[in-house]
Amino acid sequence: MSGNKPTVTYKYSRLTFKKDKIEPLKDDEYFRVVTHEGTFQMSKSDFYTVFKNVTKSRAYKKDGLYNYVKVPQRALQYLVDNTSNVTTQKQNITGLHYSLPDFLVNQCTLQEYKKWLHRKAFAHFKRDSDRGMKNISCSSYKKAIHEAVLNGGQHDAYTGEQLNWKLISKYRNEEARVGGRQYKKKFWYLPTVDHYDNNRENPTFKICAWKTNDCKNDLTLNEFLEVCEKVLNHNKNKIK
Repeated sequence: MSGNKPTVTYKYSRLTFKKDKIEPLKDDEYFRVVTHEGTFQMSKSDFYTVFKNVTKSRAYKKDGLYNYVKVPQRALQYLVDNTSNVTTQKQNITGLHYSLPDFLVNQCTLQEYKKWLHRKAFAHFKRDSDRGMKNISCSSYKKAIHEAVLNGGQHDAYTGEQLNWKLISKYRNEEARVGGRQYKKKFWYLPTVDHYDNNRENPTFKICAWKTNDCKNDLTLNEFLEVCEKVLNHNKNKIK
Protein backbone atom coordinates (compact mmCIF):
# COMPACT_ATOMS: atom_id res chain seq x y z
CA MET A 1 0.00 0.00 0.00
CA SER A 2 2.67 2.49 0.99
CA GLY A 3 4.56 1.53 -2.18
CA ASN A 4 1.87 3.14 -4.34
CA LYS A 5 2.65 6.75 -5.12
CA PRO A 6 -0.20 9.01 -3.98
CA THR A 7 -1.82 11.24 -6.58
CA VAL A 8 -2.86 13.72 -3.91
CA THR A 9 -1.24 14.62 -0.59
CA TYR A 10 -2.61 17.12 1.92
CA LYS A 11 -2.02 18.04 5.55
CA TYR A 12 -4.39 18.37 8.46
CA SER A 13 -3.93 18.30 12.23
CA ARG A 14 -5.99 15.11 12.53
CA LEU A 15 -7.34 12.46 10.17
CA THR A 16 -9.56 14.38 7.79
CA PHE A 17 -11.24 13.45 4.52
CA LYS A 18 -11.50 16.35 2.08
CA LYS A 19 -14.06 15.93 -0.67
CA ASP A 20 -12.38 18.32 -3.11
CA LYS A 21 -9.16 16.27 -2.91
CA ILE A 22 -10.69 12.78 -3.02
CA GLU A 23 -13.58 12.97 -5.48
CA PRO A 24 -11.55 13.90 -8.60
CA LEU A 25 -9.47 10.71 -8.16
CA LYS A 26 -10.04 7.47 -10.03
CA ASP A 27 -10.96 4.48 -7.88
CA ASP A 28 -7.47 2.98 -8.03
CA GLU A 29 -5.63 6.24 -7.35
CA TYR A 30 -4.23 6.94 -3.89
CA PHE A 31 -4.39 9.94 -1.60
CA ARG A 32 -2.25 10.65 1.46
CA VAL A 33 -3.22 12.56 4.60
CA VAL A 34 -0.37 13.87 6.75
CA THR A 35 -1.50 14.50 10.34
CA HIS A 36 0.03 15.09 13.77
CA GLU A 37 -0.90 11.50 14.62
CA GLY A 38 0.70 9.94 11.57
CA THR A 39 0.45 9.68 7.79
CA PHE A 40 -2.39 7.72 6.24
CA GLN A 41 -2.61 6.53 2.64
CA MET A 42 -5.38 4.69 0.81
CA SER A 43 -7.02 4.45 -2.58
CA LYS A 44 -10.33 6.10 -3.36
CA SER A 45 -11.80 2.59 -3.64
CA ASP A 46 -10.52 1.74 -0.13
CA PHE A 47 -12.05 4.95 1.18
CA TYR A 48 -15.48 4.21 -0.29
CA THR A 49 -15.38 0.62 0.96
CA VAL A 50 -14.06 1.08 4.49
CA PHE A 51 -15.37 4.58 5.25
CA LYS A 52 -18.80 4.28 3.68
CA ASN A 53 -20.32 6.16 6.63
CA VAL A 54 -18.10 9.15 5.87
CA THR A 55 -19.07 9.27 2.19
CA LYS A 56 -22.74 9.37 3.17
CA SER A 57 -22.36 11.92 5.95
CA ARG A 58 -23.66 15.48 5.66
CA ALA A 59 -20.25 16.81 6.71
CA TYR A 60 -18.57 15.17 3.72
CA LYS A 61 -21.36 15.54 1.14
CA LYS A 62 -22.41 19.10 1.96
CA ASP A 63 -19.48 20.69 3.79
CA GLY A 64 -16.78 18.74 1.98
CA LEU A 65 -14.87 17.96 5.16
CA TYR A 66 -15.05 15.08 7.63
CA ASN A 67 -12.54 14.65 10.46
CA TYR A 68 -12.01 12.34 13.41
CA VAL A 69 -11.20 13.50 16.93
CA LYS A 70 -9.67 10.07 17.54
CA VAL A 71 -8.20 7.79 14.88
CA PRO A 72 -10.73 4.96 14.30
CA GLN A 73 -9.60 1.36 14.41
CA ARG A 74 -10.31 0.72 10.75
CA ALA A 75 -7.99 3.57 9.70
CA LEU A 76 -4.92 2.05 11.32
CA GLN A 77 -4.36 -0.42 8.47
CA TYR A 78 -3.65 2.61 6.24
CA LEU A 79 -1.01 4.09 8.53
CA VAL A 80 2.24 4.38 6.56
CA ASP A 81 4.19 6.64 8.90
CA ASN A 82 3.33 7.17 12.52
CA THR A 83 4.07 8.64 15.90
CA SER A 84 4.83 6.35 18.85
CA ASN A 85 1.39 6.56 20.47
CA VAL A 86 -0.38 5.59 17.25
CA THR A 87 2.13 2.79 16.68
CA THR A 88 1.23 1.35 20.08
CA GLN A 89 -2.46 1.70 19.32
CA LYS A 90 -1.99 -0.08 16.02
CA GLN A 91 -0.10 -2.95 17.63
CA ASN A 92 -2.76 -3.35 20.32
CA ILE A 93 -5.77 -3.18 18.04
CA THR A 94 -5.09 -4.30 14.50
CA GLY A 95 -3.37 -7.57 15.25
CA LEU A 96 0.24 -7.24 14.16
CA HIS A 97 0.72 -10.68 15.70
CA TYR A 98 -1.00 -12.25 12.69
CA SER A 99 1.68 -13.88 10.59
CA LEU A 100 1.54 -14.95 6.97
CA PRO A 101 0.37 -18.59 6.66
CA ASP A 102 3.12 -20.81 5.25
CA PHE A 103 1.19 -21.71 2.11
CA LEU A 104 0.86 -18.02 1.21
CA VAL A 105 4.59 -17.41 0.97
CA ASN A 106 5.24 -16.26 -2.63
CA GLN A 107 1.48 -15.85 -3.11
CA CYS A 108 1.06 -12.50 -1.38
CA THR A 109 2.91 -10.30 1.09
CA LEU A 110 2.22 -10.12 4.81
CA GLN A 111 0.98 -6.56 4.34
CA GLU A 112 -1.46 -7.64 1.61
CA TYR A 113 -2.70 -10.50 3.78
CA LYS A 114 -3.25 -8.27 6.82
CA LYS A 115 -5.13 -5.77 4.69
CA TRP A 116 -7.33 -8.54 3.26
CA LEU A 117 -7.91 -10.00 6.75
CA HIS A 118 -8.90 -6.67 8.28
CA ARG A 119 -11.20 -5.70 5.43
CA LYS A 120 -13.01 -9.04 5.47
CA ALA A 121 -13.38 -9.01 9.25
CA PHE A 122 -14.64 -5.45 9.29
CA ALA A 123 -17.08 -6.03 6.42
CA HIS A 124 -18.69 -9.01 8.18
CA PHE A 125 -18.67 -7.24 11.54
CA LYS A 126 -20.35 -4.16 10.02
CA ARG A 127 -22.95 -6.25 8.18
CA ASP A 128 -23.85 -8.30 11.25
CA SER A 129 -23.96 -5.18 13.44
CA ASP A 130 -26.36 -3.57 10.98
CA ARG A 131 -28.49 -6.71 11.18
CA GLY A 132 -28.85 -6.25 14.92
CA MET A 133 -26.32 -8.78 16.22
CA LYS A 134 -24.98 -7.78 19.65
CA ASN A 135 -21.86 -8.67 21.63
CA ILE A 136 -19.71 -9.17 18.56
CA SER A 137 -16.36 -7.59 17.75
CA CYS A 138 -14.17 -7.01 14.74
CA SER A 139 -11.21 -8.55 16.58
CA SER A 140 -13.05 -11.83 17.25
CA TYR A 141 -14.10 -11.98 13.60
CA LYS A 142 -10.53 -11.36 12.50
CA LYS A 143 -9.25 -14.16 14.72
CA ALA A 144 -11.87 -16.59 13.42
CA ILE A 145 -11.19 -15.74 9.77
CA HIS A 146 -7.45 -16.14 10.28
CA GLU A 147 -8.06 -19.57 11.81
CA ALA A 148 -10.22 -20.51 8.82
CA VAL A 149 -7.37 -19.55 6.49
CA LEU A 150 -4.94 -21.68 8.49
CA ASN A 151 -7.34 -24.62 8.40
CA GLY A 152 -7.58 -25.20 4.67
CA GLY A 153 -7.50 -21.74 3.14
CA GLN A 154 -5.69 -23.06 0.08
CA HIS A 155 -8.94 -24.50 -1.26
CA ASP A 156 -12.59 -23.55 -1.59
CA ALA A 157 -14.34 -25.01 1.47
CA TYR A 158 -17.38 -25.99 -0.62
CA THR A 159 -15.95 -27.12 -3.97
CA GLY A 160 -12.40 -28.11 -3.07
CA GLU A 161 -11.03 -25.97 -5.90
CA GLN A 162 -7.67 -24.22 -5.60
CA LEU A 163 -7.93 -20.57 -4.60
CA ASN A 164 -5.76 -17.89 -6.15
CA TRP A 165 -4.35 -15.75 -3.35
CA LYS A 166 -2.33 -13.72 -5.83
CA LEU A 167 -5.60 -11.99 -6.73
CA ILE A 168 -6.16 -10.26 -3.37
CA SER A 169 -6.01 -6.46 -3.58
CA LYS A 170 -5.91 -6.66 -7.38
CA TYR A 171 -9.59 -5.98 -8.18
CA ARG A 172 -10.15 -2.52 -9.64
CA ASN A 173 -13.62 -0.98 -9.87
CA GLU A 174 -12.67 1.21 -12.84
CA GLU A 175 -11.50 -1.80 -14.86
CA ALA A 176 -14.57 -3.77 -13.79
CA ARG A 177 -16.87 -1.08 -15.15
CA VAL A 178 -15.10 -1.28 -18.49
CA GLY A 179 -14.57 -5.05 -18.60
CA GLY A 180 -17.92 -6.09 -17.19
CA ARG A 181 -18.59 -9.80 -16.69
CA GLN A 182 -15.43 -10.88 -18.47
CA TYR A 183 -13.32 -8.88 -16.04
CA LYS A 184 -15.12 -10.35 -13.04
CA LYS A 185 -14.55 -13.88 -14.34
CA LYS A 186 -10.83 -13.33 -13.88
CA PHE A 187 -11.52 -13.10 -10.15
CA TRP A 188 -13.71 -16.19 -9.80
CA TYR A 189 -11.08 -17.85 -7.60
CA LEU A 190 -10.36 -14.80 -5.47
CA PRO A 191 -10.48 -15.94 -1.81
CA THR A 192 -13.54 -14.62 0.02
CA VAL A 193 -15.13 -15.26 3.41
CA ASP A 194 -18.46 -16.94 4.07
CA HIS A 195 -20.03 -16.52 7.52
CA TYR A 196 -20.94 -20.15 8.10
CA ASP A 197 -23.07 -19.66 11.21
CA ASN A 198 -24.33 -16.96 13.55
CA ASN A 199 -22.60 -18.13 16.73
CA ARG A 200 -21.71 -14.88 18.47
CA GLU A 201 -19.24 -16.28 20.96
CA ASN A 202 -17.39 -18.54 18.53
CA PRO A 203 -18.08 -17.32 14.99
CA THR A 204 -17.30 -19.78 12.21
CA PHE A 205 -16.15 -18.72 8.78
CA LYS A 206 -15.32 -20.62 5.61
CA ILE A 207 -12.86 -19.53 2.94
CA CYS A 208 -14.23 -19.96 -0.55
CA ALA A 209 -13.97 -18.61 -4.07
CA TRP A 210 -15.80 -15.45 -5.03
CA LYS A 211 -18.01 -17.30 -7.52
CA THR A 212 -19.01 -19.83 -4.85
CA ASN A 213 -19.81 -17.09 -2.36
CA ASP A 214 -21.88 -15.32 -5.00
CA CYS A 215 -23.91 -18.48 -5.52
CA LYS A 216 -24.31 -19.43 -1.86
CA ASN A 217 -24.94 -15.92 -0.54
CA ASP A 218 -26.96 -16.12 2.71
CA LEU A 219 -28.05 -19.73 2.28
CA THR A 220 -27.19 -22.33 4.90
CA LEU A 221 -25.10 -25.25 3.68
CA ASN A 222 -28.16 -27.53 3.49
CA GLU A 223 -30.13 -24.89 1.58
CA PHE A 224 -27.22 -24.37 -0.78
CA LEU A 225 -26.87 -28.11 -1.41
CA GLU A 226 -30.60 -28.37 -2.05
CA VAL A 227 -30.42 -25.62 -4.67
CA CYS A 228 -27.37 -27.26 -6.29
CA GLU A 229 -29.20 -30.59 -6.44
CA LYS A 230 -32.26 -29.01 -8.06
CA VAL A 231 -30.11 -27.24 -10.64
CA LEU A 232 -28.29 -30.49 -11.48
CA ASN A 233 -31.50 -32.50 -11.75
CA HIS A 234 -33.18 -29.89 -13.90
CA ASN A 235 -30.20 -29.65 -16.25
CA LYS A 236 -28.88 -33.23 -16.18
CA ASN A 237 -29.33 -33.61 -19.93
CA LYS A 238 -27.42 -30.40 -20.60
CA ILE A 239 -24.28 -31.22 -18.62
CA LYS A 240 -21.30 -31.77 -20.91
